Amino acid sequence: MYKIILLSFFSFFFYSCSIIIPLNDLPKPKGDFIVGTDIFNWEDTSRDEWFTKDKIVSRKIVVQIWYPATESSDSLYPYMDNAEIRLEALSRQLGVPEFAMKHAKNIKGNSYYKAKPITDKKFPIIIFSHGLGGTKTQNSINIEELVSNGYIVIAPDHTYDASITIFNDGTIEEFKSGLPVYQLKNNIVTEKVFWETRLPQINTRAGDIKFIIDKLQTMKENKLYSSLDFNNIGVFGHSFGGATSVVSSWNDSRISACLNLDGWFEPIIDNIIKRVNS
Repeated sequence: MYKIILLSFFSFFFYSCSIIIPLNDLPKPKGDFIVGTDIFNWEDTSRDEWFTKDKIVSRKIVVQIWYPATESSDSLYPYMDNAEIRLEALSRQLGVPEFAMKHAKNIKGNSYYKAKPITDKKFPIIIFSHGLGGTKTQNSINIEELVSNGYIVIAPDHTYDASITIFNDGTIEEFKSGLPVYQLKNNIVTEKVFWETRLPQINTRAGDIKFIIDKLQTMKENKLYSSLDFNNIGVFGHSFGGATSVVSSWNDSRISACLNLDGWFEPIIDNIIKRVNS
């Protein structure tokens, strides 16, 4: 009976919070440019998928691009697309009742879907990498602010490393890149297991960043291509995405700037850290 009462209390508490404290829309960016956005599904046939051990398939990612636009389009792209699917996955992964997060699906952003890009000017490129279990849109406030001030920002859902990745054909892939659960529960994650998991994981993510730059350079038929300044490319990321940014900028000479937001350093091999600090 005690457990039932306690569960009822917390259920009521979460539900009340979701009503009394609704989430705000994203703040309006302060720059001069209108923000446009588009979604792409890309496949890197040069890489086998590391996260799926049962079959050999090429690496596929969903990428969102935000860019300065000439005018707004008919529709604002939602902060959380496919909200019902994403909220159900987040609820299960975080152990939080879905109704406690229901207002997230109503959050409005400031990016216009398929708005016409500015094509008579080039803009620096910035690539964002989310953390473990994160999403490509988690730093949308930063992204929209950057774009409004004259940058093009690209962010992938790192497939199997994002909370959920939804492809345009309806395929859904959830987070699969955690360390072995039984070892975490028993606090026996060995150094060997850690590196066997995290090193190929971060190299896969850094490979995503390299692939994005490669892919952008082949998009000559897309109107956005003429706006891309390939001489000025930066990366930034949060948590494991911060580590991804460090490794990516080290591996790829096309990247000239890197920002690590509260990032991991443990999965970065020692020679990179030593050279960066020297």
